[in-house]
Amino acid sequence: MSNMWSEYNKARLVLPPALDRWSTSDTGVAVHMENYKRLTFLVPTGSSDTESCGSATITVKAGADANAATAIAFKYRTCSSAGVYGTLTDASSTGFTTTNALGAYDWTYIIEVDAPTVAAAGTDFDYATISFTEVEDQAITSCVLAVLSEPRYPQGTLVE
Repeated sequence: MSNMWSEYNKARLVLPPALDRWSTSDTGVAVHMENYKRLTFLVPTGSSDTESCGSATITVKAGADANAATAIAFKYRTCSSAGVYGTLTDASSTGFTTTNALGAYDWTYIIEVDAPTVAAAGTDFDYATISFTEVEDQAITSCVLAVLSEPRYPQGTLVE
């Protein structure tokens, strides 16, 4: 096995790009973490309005199947359009609200979830989802990528 990124990480689109992605409450496709120790949701944003952007409350939920519904704590950080990373911050099970400010319309939100936190939320819990609830109405384009990392059994072709 070589040392290629794709042999140690598995990427998956869980919410496709959409204009005004946060206009309604939305939940991404559940990600099965059984064979991985970490899950990172990448949420890039963009807007045609350079004055401000909308905001949403982001939560993560865990479950024993694809219908994950138990809110859990997680960590997150922001990355500005200039590539400046914010501090890794703890979010409670109620989540956090994204920034609505001049210049915050093309940030990336990095949401970190670990398998022990998902497992501790309930019996046989190994699925996680990300949810958005709009707080301030402003069109913002976004999508969500999930990256599973630290596989329990590294190999050339990663398992789901």
